[in-house]
Amino acid sequence: MARTVTASFTGLAAAIALSACGSNDENVSSIVANTSPTTTEQTATTATISSEAVTTTSSPAADEPIVLADFPDADSVAGWSIQNDTVMGGVSNSRTEWVDGQLIFAGDLSLDNNGGFCSMRSPVSADFGALAAGATALTLTATGDDQVYLVQVRTDRDLFVQRITVAGGTEDTYVLPFADFTATDFMLDAITPLEPLDPASILQIAVYILDKQEGPFRLAIRSFGVV
Repeated sequence: MARTVTASFTGLAAAIALSACGSNDENVSSIVANTSPTTTEQTATTATISSEAVTTTSSPAADEPIVLADFPDADSVAGWSIQNDTVMGGVSNSRTEWVDGQLIFAGDLSLDNNGGFCSMRSPVSADFGALAAGATALTLTATGDDQVYLVQVRTDRDLFVQRITVAGGTEDTYVLPFADFTATDFMLDAITPLEPLDPASILQIAVYILDKQEGPFRLAIRSFGVV
């Protein structure tokens, strides 16, 4: 059965999260550089996109997805890294681990010290774009905890985000049309991208939890794919 979920952005945690990605220059691997804001006002910037609701439908993909990343063994999660609000003085914590063919992203989100985000990101790889060329949607096969997660894809020029609520209890495949991704700057303000999102240009995938969803979280990802 298809599941439709709706979520809206909130500003402070979203702003902190995207600013922690670092500068988006030609060297994508510098994702964690230059993360600290210079003023309190910067951390409190409210994202323009906060007024927009995003509706995402989850259902089995009509076509069998082309797998971008799956996790058959413990070695397959080794390149996935964590970045939390500790880069800006927060105290949230998270981890990745491999359990029975799934990449587990879990931890505890804290709002202390103006914090409020945890994130996990893939290695930077041109293989994502090579496999995604011509696709119309990203797929996420996962079991969640009924919380809202932000999925980000990154090219060498722009960031694009979409949000979904990942249900607990049952593993589902969530279909995220590329047309529904929103280009943002590092503070989650919607922008006009330098180029439209071309799946062939994807270099990295990231997942965030933010939006003042304080407390424990756990997302078990079977795979990312495209259709």
